[in-house]
Amino acid sequence: MNGHRTRHSADFKAKAQRDLHNWFNWYNERWKHSSLDKMTPNEAYEQGQEVLNPAA
Repeated sequence: MNGHRTRHSADFKAKAQRDLHNWFNWYNERWKHSSLDKMTPNEAYEQGQEVLNPAA
């Protein structure tokens, strides 16, 4: 019985980690935010980096 519980916990944890990874990936790479002028957070970050570190 205890082995089943341990396996269930490990399966739950692995699925939760996958689900969170997928959600954060979607949020940062695909969802266009109105507060970021319709850019994704990654696009806004990259644009900010270009402004802070312009090419010579």
